[in-house]
Amino acid sequence: MGNQLSGIAIILFIGLGSLTFILLFIFAKRQITRFALKNRHRPHYPIGAGSSKSLCKEIERRLDVIDYIRCEPTQLSAEMKLLFQDENLVSQLSPLHIYRMKVVDDVNEL
Repeated sequence: MGNQLSGIAIILFIGLGSLTFILLFIFAKRQITRFALKNRHRPHYPIGAGSSKSLCKEIERRLDVIDYIRCEPTQLSAEMKLLFQDENLVSQLSPLHIYRMKVVDDVNEL
């Protein structure tokens, strides 16, 4: 009876050890994939899924170029920026989107 009990204990120990190893492997793989997707600054959905290989490569090429764009266009002209310096004229600005455009331009100064 003692030999049979130790055999069952060994089988349970091996089974639980392999189960633990498999769970740790799945968790590690999931974390690595998550961080890889997070670092690419790309959407989590595959772009161009179901399309031709050349189209997928072209999309990837264009997305890679985005990282190197350093041009930040201005929203407001110089005349419009002068309007914000005068307190009386600021109250007369009717379209509210002009304030948003000014904020977008001022983000460069941060």
